Amino acid sequence: MTATHAESGPPPVSRYGARSAWRVVSSRNFGPYFVGSAASASGTWFDYLAASVVVYELTHSAVLLGVLAFCQFFPVLVFAPWAGRVADGYNRRSVLLVTQPAAAVTSAALAVIAYAGHATVAIVLAFSLCLGSLNAFTNAAQMAMVPSLVARPDVPQAVALNLVELQGGRIWVESALGSRQPLHLHAADRGAELQWRVSESSTPCRHTPRIGMLAPWLSVPLTTIIA
Repeated sequence: MTATHAESGPPPVSRYGARSAWRVVSSRNFGPYFVGSAASASGTWFDYLAASVVVYELTHSAVLLGVLAFCQFFPVLVFAPWAGRVADGYNRRSVLLVTQPAAAVTSAALAVIAYAGHATVAIVLAFSLCLGSLNAFTNAAQMAMVPSLVARPDVPQAVALNLVELQGGRIWVESALGSRQPLHLHAADRGAELQWRVSESSTPCRHTPRIGMLAPWLSVPLTTIIA
């Protein structure tokens, strides 16, 4: 009897689902980036939560909480064109190795001021504005670097995972933590990410186009809607 089905090769690799996500996360280039970026995202939400609690404890003003949110997120929108140009014109890994230590130092300084009891609304707003500006350049470099860390067919999966971990830290950060503890936890998370950045492979899978100019604008709506 003649075989009705020809011998077929191995089944194609699935680009969707849990197995695909695990394959992308466990890859040599994207794995360290994913872990470090997740730590950074958690630290960022720690900082947002702590700053909000401190301002509310000082003033009990909903208006000032709105001003604080403006200081945290508006710089991402304002500096988007320049952040995208930096992400396109410079090594994106190097950009992150500059912005992440700067954010860690800023958060650590705010934590020291809060623990010492010298935090005022003006100080918290100023530090939040500074961190928001740093996040503008961080978001652009992160989102523009993702496609260079995976093979082209895995780019949609990697982008989706990147967006999930950027916002997923908020799920467990907004818990019954003290108002000042998250400030130094933010600094610690930034330090953890810095270690991953240093150990991360410096040779990407492939060259990526100049997409840094678009990256900040893609991240702003999701951030502001969830916030």
